Amino acid sequence: MSFIRLAVVLLLLMTGSVACSSDPEEKAKVQPVVHEAAPVPKDRDPAAVLSALRKIDACALLGPAPGKVPIGPHGCRAATALTIRLGAALSMDARDKLEVLVIGGAKAYRNLPLWTDACDVFLPVSFTQTIKISSKEKPKGCAAAEKAAATAVRLLAKPAAIPVIPAAARWDACTVLGHVLGASAGKLAAGDAGLDDCEQVPTNRSDMAAVARVATLSFRYGPQLRYRDMEPLGGRKIYKLVGNGCRVPWNQGTSGAKDPEFGQREIELKAADCAEAKRLAVATMKTLSTAPPAGPGFAGALTYGVMEPDSPRAGGCRELPVKPACEPYHPVDVPSGGAVEVVRQVDADPNVLCAIAVDVVWDRLGPRFQPVTRVGSDERTPECVFVEPSHELKVTVGLTDGWKRAPSGTVQKEFSGHPGVLDTPIPTLTQATVAVTNEIHLSVTFSFGPPRGRAKPNDVDRSAEIEPLTNAIVGKYF
Repeated sequence: MSFIRLAVVLLLLMTGSVACSSDPEEKAKVQPVVHEAAPVPKDRDPAAVLSALRKIDACALLGPAPGKVPIGPHGCRAATALTIRLGAALSMDARDKLEVLVIGGAKAYRNLPLWTDACDVFLPVSFTQTIKISSKEKPKGCAAAEKAAATAVRLLAKPAAIPVIPAAARWDACTVLGHVLGASAGKLAAGDAGLDDCEQVPTNRSDMAAVARVATLSFRYGPQLRYRDMEPLGGRKIYKLVGNGCRVPWNQGTSGAKDPEFGQREIELKAADCAEAKRLAVATMKTLSTAPPAGPGFAGALTYGVMEPDSPRAGGCRELPVKPACEPYHPVDVPSGGAVEVVRQVDADPNVLCAIAVDVVWDRLGPRFQPVTRVGSDERTPECVFVEPSHELKVTVGLTDGWKRAPSGTVQKEFSGHPGVLDTPIPTLTQATVAVTNEIHLSVTFSFGPPRGRAKPNDVDRSAEIEPLTNAIVGKYF
């Protein structure tokens, strides 16, 4: 028997609403309500996205920027301290923390230079990959990066019209590394240089021995390699290897860049030991001497529209961490019958929690707050969470079987005739808890977080809004 069901049974027994001859749990029980899950957005075809990215001349996406030079098959640098990388990874967790921009009608993310002197703008092209544009131009790095991104967005609307690189240069590091490792490849991930970097992902990053064994592969354009101690390998010359944890650098021919400082295709492979590094290096040399197989075509713009989901989470759930599981609010009617019936129905359908709060939240805070349902931190109590795109404020509504008292700072309050408390245990959290029955308490929590792209919450204190909002919910339904 759940805690809400038990509390309802006790309340019914006290008021004489349950006959002595019947099972009180059966009387109080409400059959669980099952809603069809909201459709989850699907990612783009990864092979088609990869095929499109591998062809693109990264320097072309920077438009007329002066002093452009390719720094790798899928990267370019301009004299104005601009850098572009194709296929740069950007996880869901990372996207959740970055500021969302609209550039030329396309969705973009911006990482403000909080701890570094660079400003990064990411144009998502799939749920995991982006085109990353960075600027270290002072003092207007973000303006320069956003201007360059606007140029890229215009070109990416028609990927087939963008200038392409030679076929032999279209390999990406993860495809090559996966090919030479074969069945032992496991999971591979792009590095900081996007398509030009790849590493094996260790099953346990805390296992230093396992981390040391991973293989990595990187492509870049640089000068002719000249080491004092060199030896032949696979028809090319490499640095003479000694010891363990070997890195094998070599030149794989010319890059086509006019600047001799970037005139060679420089490849570097790392493996656990020198014998393995040499074996993989020879296999990589052979693979890179051919052109990659053609992939499927990609139709439409590579960028995402403003309202186009770039995450495998539905509705407002994309504004929350992946865990615990989350489901967008399914609109339901608020049950008649007062507090007893409301808490009975919440036990069967947590969407009732959202139903009692959605009109009040939208009226007082605005419709940008999207309601979702999930299980609370205790892994058993349902809650309704109202989230908004900036992440500045999150409102949580729940029903509990006890007071949410803080060690200090608790203020006794009355909410629409019901006793309650108002807690502010930490500056970023304020909670109102109201006794809506003898056993059941309604909680409304304001959680303040840093807006996307910021390290700290804003100085504006909105905690005063929680009391009238809670009063409105309690007065309307309890």
